[in-house]
Amino acid sequence: DIRNEIDKIKTDTEEVEKTTKFMDTVKKNKMVDAAEKERLLTEAEERIKDKLPVDEAEKRLEELVAELEQKVERAEATTDTLEEEEKQKVAETYYSIGNVCWNWSYQTPADFMSPELRKPIIERGLECLETATTIAPEYADPYAYMGLLWREMIKVDPLKRDQFVKKNEEFNKKFIDIYKKKQRQEEYKKQLDEMGQEETGSN
Repeated sequence: DIRNEIDKIKTDTEEVEKTTKFMDTVKKNKMVDAAEKERLLTEAEERIKDKLPVDEAEKRLEELVAELEQKVERAEATTDTLEEEEKQKVAETYYSIGNVCWNWSYQTPADFMSPELRKPIIERGLECLETATTIAPEYADPYAYMGLLWREMIKVDPLKRDQFVKKNEEFNKKFIDIYKKKQRQEEYKKQLDEMGQEETGSN
């Protein structure tokens, strides 16, 4: 339920940001007459009237991520005793937190977030994604977002751009390697299944 609310807030926030930019453009456009401006602005306001303002959405998002982390930490205490499918669910939850942290940084322009505020968000995301790969080593998706978060670090320290780009490439490669390995395993399993069916048919 928490993950679903996080996803909804992310989607709503993107819509609010896009609609707000549209409204600003309409207000500044001198080619649109007053009546048409009022109509466009009224329609835009109607689309986002039930959605949280961006600053409130970010605050709520932070609260949800903290709540989710607490729940996951409690679950992690028993991770070693879980079945593989349950471990995957815990890993996916850590992944979702990392994804939120990336989205938070990626969607927030540099002039809206200082490096001092951005850095701990990125570090939290990297930590959660690393935990996801520890719990489920064959889970490829976290590696992709670890790479993306390292690119976000450029906004924190532009002078280390080359270093962060290398980190991005390193984790992209891990993602591709694991993804391709999984594809090969699935193809091999499919071939075995087909061979089994052919053998059954011949008997």
